Amino acid sequence: MNRYITDEERDKLFKACVLVVLPHHRIYNSGVFMMALSYSRPVITSDLPANRKILSHESFILLFESGQPNKLSDQIFFYQFLPYHYLRFFHNMLFLQHHS
Repeated sequence: MNRYITDEERDKLFKACVLVVLPHHRIYNSGVFMMALSYSRPVITSDLPANRKILSHESFILLFESGQPNKLSDQIFFYQFLPYHYLRFFHNMLFLQHHS
């Protein structure tokens, strides 16, 4: 989307997505990254220092080498073939943490 989205639209988009991919080349911080984590969505993003600072044991984040599209492709491929039961466990664990 190349326009402003409402809070309601944002909510629907994050709830509908299964993965957020952020292939930044340069960044100081990312509101989208933080928002994806607040919706308990897995994130694949570049290994820039700002992104590394956000890493948490409570979040499913895969990093790839910035500027290397083949490394991004590898991470998407890896994510795609993670066992379904692992992803469900991860999602349920986050849901319980956020609602306790």
